[in-house]
Amino acid sequence: MVWYPEGIAIILTLQNVQKKYKVTYASCAMTRFAVHKSDGTECMFKASKKGLYFADVKQDGSPHTP
Repeated sequence: MVWYPEGIAIILTLQNVQKKYKVTYASCAMTRFAVHKSDGTECMFKASKKGLYFADVKQDGSPHTP
C-alpha cells in the first residue's frame, strides 16, 4: 500500500492477480485491463497518461479491488 496526498493506492502485480482471477486486456478504443471476479463483476483498470493502470474507486463508490 502506498500513501498519496489525495488518498491511498494499493499496488497490484498482474502476475499475482491472474493466479486468482481471470484477467483480460483490451487494446482497442480504450486501453484497459478487466479483472473478472467470482461474483460476476469486473474491476476495470484504465491506463493513465503516464502508462500506469489504475481503478478509480471514487468514480462510482463501489469497491473495485480484487
